Amino acid sequence: YLVWDATTLAQVLAVEQETELDVYSVSWSPDSARLAMPGAYSVRIWDVKSATQVATLSEYDSNTESVDGVAWYLDGTRLLVAQHQVIRLWEVSSQTVLREYRLSDVTDTTILALALSPTGDRFAIGSSRGSVFVFSTDTGKLLDTLRTQDMAEDVFFLDWSPLGDQLIGSGHSGPITIWSLDESRIEDTFPVGTDIYILRVMRFSPYGGRLAYGGQLSRHTSAALLSGSEQSLLDGAARIVVADPSLHRLATIQAACAESDGVITSIAVPQREAALDEYIAQVEAVPVEQLPPGCAADLVAVARALQSQ
Repeated sequence: YLVWDATTLAQVLAVEQETELDVYSVSWSPDSARLAMPGAYSVRIWDVKSATQVATLSEYDSNTESVDGVAWYLDGTRLLVAQHQVIRLWEVSSQTVLREYRLSDVTDTTILALALSPTGDRFAIGSSRGSVFVFSTDTGKLLDTLRTQDMAEDVFFLDWSPLGDQLIGSGHSGPITIWSLDESRIEDTFPVGTDIYILRVMRFSPYGGRLAYGGQLSRHTSAALLSGSEQSLLDGAARIVVADPSLHRLATIQAACAESDGVITSIAVPQREAALDEYIAQVEAVPVEQLPPGCAADLVAVARALQSQ
């Protein structure tokens, strides 16, 4: 694992894996101070600033299953770790298990991905045959079962919207599915593009207005035809999209932004698409110290995607 300072481009941490990995991604803590690095049977926590390992989360015995996924709580003090049919809630500082869930409701399910809601009250697992299962973190009980349109595709990637209202999921070859959790239905689905051979990562933006994904490009690629709601980076290996833009989604994001800084409440959410030009200009005119940059970027991106429809 290699970590760089994004400003100076200096390498600040290099960690060799101890064992062959079953999970191929690291997970940043919410404050970006620590990294959770999954190994075959444990999760190591590293402090990036001091470049020291501060914890090892392991329930290792001869019957321990490999780590299938990890997810941080927003307070940064706890971590969910999925191992086969068991989900463990760890307290990082004491390196102790606070709670353990055995997924008796889905006994034939292999955990391929793990996501935690922003409030920490629910977690979701990606599984085989296009299934996503949502559980209560209080009781470990199954709350909902979501399906992809392609039931043959395993769900290897999951992310929970920062607003808590949507889940995204996909297999290695797509398509990407967005579920509305309020209504337990598919909100949208779209392909990753024929030039991306294998999907490797997928994440929501800080306010849930955009989706970034990327992967391994095909050997023979052509310039992708991008819509007004899509950006291409790294020669097409990474994409940023506004999926299913709507005035309702714009209002939802603005309401979340208002919780961070009330200045956005003085700007009226447009009721028709003809007013989007004025709205974009108003958002862009708000000083950066009065509106979180991630909020402004998501609002403008969704509004421009609406204009391009």
